[in-house]
Amino acid sequence: MRRDELDFAVGLAANEGWNPGVHDADAFFATDPGSIARYDRLCFPALRRNFLDVWLNQPGSVALAWRENDRIRGYGAIRRCRDGWKVGPLFADNRLIAESLLLALNRTTTDEEPVYLDVPETNIEAMRLAADLGMHEVFGTARMYNRYQPDIVTERIFGVTTFELG
Repeated sequence: MRRDELDFAVGLAANEGWNPGVHDADAFFATDPGSIARYDRLCFPALRRNFLDVWLNQPGSVALAWRENDRIRGYGAIRRCRDGWKVGPLFADNRLIAESLLLALNRTTTDEEPVYLDVPETNIEAMRLAADLGMHEVFGTARMYNRYQPDIVTERIFGVTTFELG
């Protein structure tokens, strides 16, 4: 996204009452999309830069990254759904970062609407985080493989992008 497009998007958010920070556009623009794609690749079995460019810029959605020492340590997005909001992906180096991102994403919604997070049971810390925040299971699914499990860092997956894509 070019800087003028980003400034326009932040302006739209302000006009809709989202109350973006004075320097939000600077922070968003400073985040290198390539570094997000590289971090994402640790948690998803294919490079999906083009997909992320669209997914993280959906109308009405919010995406945040945790950057430390010029390195992405986590990122997440929240988007409008037919019923409430859904967080996904939520990928982070550890629970503290995941929780900080999740709480920040939740603050971008209204209190009246539910927020959903699809948590993989293979990440015990992700399950504990959801439980500690008062979230409860709505339904369960299973991920199955016919040949091999992909080479990804499951400990960093606190919320899958979407059930349809993983």
